[in-house]
Amino acid sequence: MKLIIPYSPSRQVLLGTLGYEIATGEKFEEIILTSEQEPEEMLEIIEKISRALGAKLSLRVLGRDPRSWARLEIPEDTILDITPGRKIYASVLLQKCLVSRSCRARYLYIEEEKKYGYKFFGYMPKWSFKFIELYPELNLLKLDASKLKEVHISDPQEHLQKVAPETIQAIVNLYSQSGANEFSIEACGGRAEFEFTEESLILKSYSSFGSGDLETFEEVLSSSLELENKEEVYSKLSKCVSEGGIIVPDTNVFIHGRIFDYLKSQYKYVEIMKPIWAELLPQALEEKETSLGRKKLLGVIRATALNKTIPTMDRMLKGDVEIINSLKKLLDERKKVCFLTSDVRLSLAVSNVLRGDEVLMRAPFLEEGRKFCAEELYSFFLNLAFQCKGFKLSMAERTFSFELGRIGELGTGIPNLKLKGPERADDLAFLDMIVRETL
Repeated sequence: MKLIIPYSPSRQVLLGTLGYEIATGEKFEEIILTSEQEPEEMLEIIEKISRALGAKLSLRVLGRDPRSWARLEIPEDTILDITPGRKIYASVLLQKCLVSRSCRARYLYIEEEKKYGYKFFGYMPKWSFKFIELYPELNLLKLDASKLKEVHISDPQEHLQKVAPETIQAIVNLYSQSGANEFSIEACGGRAEFEFTEESLILKSYSSFGSGDLETFEEVLSSSLELENKEEVYSKLSKCVSEGGIIVPDTNVFIHGRIFDYLKSQYKYVEIMKPIWAELLPQALEEKETSLGRKKLLGVIRATALNKTIPTMDRMLKGDVEIINSLKKLLDERKKVCFLTSDVRLSLAVSNVLRGDEVLMRAPFLEEGRKFCAEELYSFFLNLAFQCKGFKLSMAERTFSFELGRIGELGTGIPNLKLKGPERADDLAFLDMIVRETL
């Protein structure tokens, strides 16, 4: 089987589409990349993906004239995916496919492209897209993530694999899209079971083994429950940015990681005040082995992922009064300042200053049957790694155990998670290779 896929300069679109094609379980002997001109980037990673599949990579530079695209011969036993690239060329290729005797045409349709598009490979939960085979018969494709175990990645550290937290979200989503709708987590002496429905991810149950830090486990679970006023929060923050304002997150935003994905997308409009740094830094740097210290350290890592640098601070002034005073100073400089927090009491205090521009995230009580934040599972996994020093994930008759990888200098980004155990997991390494290229 051969795969024809048009080139796109967007890594998320091109590599994401290629990743979903591979996850269907098709055996590709050749990947044919069509392009207007010689691609300036991504050929190296596509070559690595092809080698892992045992497939040949061919490049067809067809120019800008649609007639030259119409002269491309479609080989027998070919799949054409028209998701990436310019639609004029995709239309020409589709027309060629329709008159071919053994060509199948596909398109990855994203329900809410603004919300789910242009994210890392594997980000999308099962309800957010449809993988459509347009020809020879119109139908919805199913993925088969188990086939990924057949790829081979050269891994010199066979017993110490490192993956990005986003890669774990990707494998959970791919297995759910392959029909495995349940998974479980074990950490901190507790166990939680989750279920994907047609429209959401549900926390089915959670319990204690009788030993361990169940209080911390429940806190981590609570921090990833879907907000009761999610749409209101996103609406107010989007309005704030559109009106030239800045978003000022509270300490709890960085510790829990709620809507952190959105903040990363709007990092140019995010301001981290010195009282917030003062809340995070001392314990993060001096008490790394305590539960509170690890939470604060994760908060610092998330903050530096947005700000890149830690400000110079002569005094560590913190507390609600300092936060309110800092907000007043920001208001003197800007016409609009929006304070984001999950602290009800602080939100009320700030409202006297901001007069409606405080954004309160209303978190629900932890109980079975609650919706879980499917779009930010990677943040949940990172919280588990920091606060529980590791966790076990079970899904589709597979079990993976992870622990926190080495933490570099602050400001160098989100740390890796280490896969524990003697077994190789080439499918996880393969996914990680694609995910990292699309972050």
